[in-house]
Amino acid sequence: MISTCRGLMVAALVSYGEEKAAGWARKASVEELQRTLTVAEWILHFGPHPKSGASMLIDNAVALAGVYVHEGSPRDLSRKRRDLRAWKQARDDDSGVMGQAVKGADNYDAVGSDARSFWSRE
Repeated sequence: MISTCRGLMVAALVSYGEEKAAGWARKASVEELQRTLTVAEWILHFGPHPKSGASMLIDNAVALAGVYVHEGSPRDLSRKRRDLRAWKQARDDDSGVMGQAVKGADNYDAVGSDARSFWSRE
């Protein structure tokens, strides 16, 4: 189960060029953010991996999941690589809700068949 705070989820989205989804995450309900983390965990376990065989970055999985939950369908991110300056700036946002802790669910019910097909390893 992935556990993080709202601010780090926003930072992940901003760093991959997903400003609209980041804006959504700033105001999303805790339930929507929990769903996002549940999808992110599924992606980490069952989704694509870099060709090198390394594990996907958690920020990458969180950004993919955030876009999926926000837009309602899976797609690739705007950027292949994250912008660490944008990540740091978003992380340092001091608005009150950014430090709110969020935890994913114990099951993968939040992962639709469309996402499973899109991200499943072949």
